[in-house]
Amino acid sequence: MKYFTYVFSLLLISVSSPAIAQKSEHNELAKMAYFKAVDFYKNEAFKAANQHFEKAFHTMDVNSEYREDCNYYYALTAIKLNEKGGDALMTQFVQNYPTSNRKNEAYLEVGNHYYANGKPAASLKWFQKASPKFMTNKQEADYNFKMGYALFSNKKYTEAKQYLLPLTRSEIYADEANYYYGYIAYLQEDYSTAQEYFKKIENNARYKNDLAYYLMNINFKQKKYTQVVETGEDLLKIVSRRQISEISKIVGESYFYLNDFKKAIPHLKNYKGKKNRLSTNDHYFLGNAYYKENDFPNAVLTFSRIAKGKDAVAQNAYYHLADSYLKMDKKSEALNAFKNCSELNYDQDIKEDAWYNYAKLSYDIGNPYKNTSEVLMSYIQQYPNNAKAREINKLIVQSFISSKDYKGALAYYQKRHLSKDSNYQKTSLYRGIQLFQNSDYQEALAHFKTSSNQVFDKKVQARALYWQAETYYRMYNFKQALLDFKRFSTNAYAKNTEEYKNSNYSIGYSYFKLKDYDRAKGYFENFIKTKPKDKVKFYDSYVRLGDCHFIGKSYWNAMTAYNKVIEANAIDADYAQYQKAISYGFVSRNTKKIETLKPFSKNHPKSTYKDDALFELGNAYIRERQSSNAISTFQKLIDTHKKSVYIPNALLKQGLIYYNENNPDKSIAKYKSIVSTYPKSKEASQAVKNARQVYVDIDKVDEYAEWIRSINYTSVSDIDLDNTMYEAAEKKFLANNLTQAISSFKKYLINFPEGIHALKANFYSAQAYFSTKNTEKAAEQYQFVISQNASEFTEQALSRLAQIYLEKNNWEQAIPILKRLELEANFPQNIVFAQSNLMKGMYEKQDFENTVLYAEKVLENKKVEDQVKSDAYIFIARSAIKTAQLEKAKTAYEEVSKIAKGALKAEALYYDAYFKNLDKDYEASNKTVQILAADYASHKYWGVKGLLLMAKNNDGLKDAFQATFILENIIKNYGQFEDLKLEAQTILEEITKRNTTKTENESTDF
Repeated sequence: MKYFTYVFSLLLISVSSPAIAQKSEHNELAKMAYFKAVDFYKNEAFKAANQHFEKAFHTMDVNSEYREDCNYYYALTAIKLNEKGGDALMTQFVQNYPTSNRKNEAYLEVGNHYYANGKPAASLKWFQKASPKFMTNKQEADYNFKMGYALFSNKKYTEAKQYLLPLTRSEIYADEANYYYGYIAYLQEDYSTAQEYFKKIENNARYKNDLAYYLMNINFKQKKYTQVVETGEDLLKIVSRRQISEISKIVGESYFYLNDFKKAIPHLKNYKGKKNRLSTNDHYFLGNAYYKENDFPNAVLTFSRIAKGKDAVAQNAYYHLADSYLKMDKKSEALNAFKNCSELNYDQDIKEDAWYNYAKLSYDIGNPYKNTSEVLMSYIQQYPNNAKAREINKLIVQSFISSKDYKGALAYYQKRHLSKDSNYQKTSLYRGIQLFQNSDYQEALAHFKTSSNQVFDKKVQARALYWQAETYYRMYNFKQALLDFKRFSTNAYAKNTEEYKNSNYSIGYSYFKLKDYDRAKGYFENFIKTKPKDKVKFYDSYVRLGDCHFIGKSYWNAMTAYNKVIEANAIDADYAQYQKAISYGFVSRNTKKIETLKPFSKNHPKSTYKDDALFELGNAYIRERQSSNAISTFQKLIDTHKKSVYIPNALLKQGLIYYNENNPDKSIAKYKSIVSTYPKSKEASQAVKNARQVYVDIDKVDEYAEWIRSINYTSVSDIDLDNTMYEAAEKKFLANNLTQAISSFKKYLINFPEGIHALKANFYSAQAYFSTKNTEKAAEQYQFVISQNASEFTEQALSRLAQIYLEKNNWEQAIPILKRLELEANFPQNIVFAQSNLMKGMYEKQDFENTVLYAEKVLENKKVEDQVKSDAYIFIARSAIKTAQLEKAKTAYEEVSKIAKGALKAEALYYDAYFKNLDKDYEASNKTVQILAADYASHKYWGVKGLLLMAKNNDGLKDAFQATFILENIIKNYGQFEDLKLEAQTILEEITKRNTTKTENESTDF
């Protein structure tokens, strides 16, 4: 106001001046506008004042004594109105009047304006132009304080202190100056000076809370944590909500440093971060407090929020995150965190220890991202001289074994030139078993021999010997198999092996295949005496024991053995009942034979021996002279088993019965039926001979001659040539001269396309082509065989033809053949072959209903091997998945899991985890995925699908770190599985979007 008083006094003097009266009327009007502007200014009507000052300035004579003041107030009011050109107007004024008494006043007025309006940067610009030379002490103190504050506000702390220091003893500004001087010292971490100046104003209520905070923070910086928490706890009771967050951080961290983690946690939780965002350090303190308090779930949740960190704090957090997971027995999650920690290079000790734990966990639970052996070898490569390297080295081979990568283990031995040891011997055995299970017998045998020739582990050596024998057996080298089985059975260490319990059974079968039935019998008896738990082998031994007695013509003993199987209704009970009936025939108990065969079809409706039983029953009736029963039984065989090889013989038998009963017409009809329907069969030749006798007996030889001419029956000379040419070809075939045999059979068929041996010639020729890998030619001739009436060659021709089409993946041609084979086969293994492949064919055609139908047929056969069973269950399961029958799929996969190996086991494990995920049993699902990763690492596709499940599980468990980590690794490492990579990207985007939205929502609450 002192400036305004000075201005107005000058105005009054100017008005009374006589010189004014002499001005022109134009200048008078400008003066009036000027004085009116002054009135407006005095009343703080700056807008009106500015307009009148502007009008007066532009109309006033340039020599007017009021022009300078008018220019000054015009610029000043523009500034007070915050007009954009205000500063320029004032600058122009200073330039226009460089010697004006108002120059310093102008700088101060503008600076004060900006200062009062909270624009310290703008105020500083003007204050710095002012000079305190002409100021009073009070004015200078006011100027110094404003300059100090403006410099402080512009973070020019050292310059600000120069202005504030003199004021620390000022009567007016002492408290403010001491506060800001102390605060600047505080900001500059000159804590002793800050405390000195803060102490001077400790009784000022205005600064009490702020000083308490700063002093608390100084104590914190000086690690006086006890004083910090005392002050902080009191402050938290009185400060505003806005201040609580920052104070809580300092108090929480102080409690942390005092190792009072329980008290630290609530304070650390109350800190909301700068701009509602917590830093890596903030998360680390809270996470560590939880960790120290053994609250591992919350520690995991907090450490996970540092997941994207790439600094020393993040590395430490990853380490503690991993250890928290371990404490919670979440090894898979720990493995991921240790992996991240080991990839950061800030603290080498932590990195190395994390690497060790990552490698060790990879061995313990498997590594879903990389082969465990590779992880272990990488550790050795990086830390070759580490004290733990020796331990890890020992685990490398074990890792190959535990993940069933026996091939990799053997390759590692060779690559590293390691000495052979017990692990090598064991690995060779396991690799051999793998190959054996895949029917690669030749390769398996080499590994078994390697293992059986080692002496490091006598038990392993004995087991290798057993599997070596088993392989020879599968390769039909029964003589060598027998030798090795015997060597195994007498091995001192064999008794402690699982295989030993089957040694008598295996030796018995070897003798059986070598047709040494007496010796075979003894071993089967010994096996039975052990009362094995395997009931299939137990009753199968009774069947083979019965066969040994039967072949040795000890029929009563044979029947005793067969009865054991029949009474238990065990597998092969149908065969046992049939053999028992045949045995009764050999001991002249024809009536008992009939009694045994009559209920056969009823007792065994699905037996492949039903036509055999009917044929033998018909024969038994003939022996008992029950002609009517014999004829009706043979007719039943003909009517119900239209593809049976017994039909020609049954017709022949009927013809003989009718002949013997003086019914020549019916007898001739049967013979003619054989010749017309089965012209190339041996029964047809016999039928012609028998018919001749009938015609002779009834004196109708002319009719016989006419009939013979009508069927173009071959002359005797033709028959001789036919036989001679065929026998020459057959001889070469039996001598295994296949190329020559093919040529000879071809000549025969050119000369006798419908000859007596045409069927046989086509079949043997097909066999020769098949053996020489000419499957196209083989298929042509097998087709001829199966196009004829049922014969002894039909079943094998169907089997081989199906095999040819299956190898070409030609389901369109294979399926009809397989359907015929299923219906016409007598050998159970061919029926299983047909049904199991029909099951696969139907699945290929996406006929899931029939897929399941054939799979269930396969499972009805109790003698099928586990591999075939697991195939059947897997197709039931897959079909159920395709048709959304999840409960059925779940049950089927459970069965697969019990018996499957390799890829099918991996698939079953995946679906076990999948169904647990659907049930929201995320923890259990993760454990199953861990087993999949650990034991079936080589089956990558199912492993990666398991990882996708694990990511979903962790998302369900609210563990965004683990879910994100897994998905990012899938995207990074498994581009070869494009479908799974795309799914991972989709899930990752969903999780990221959800968590981003959640974070934003949480931030708005503070």
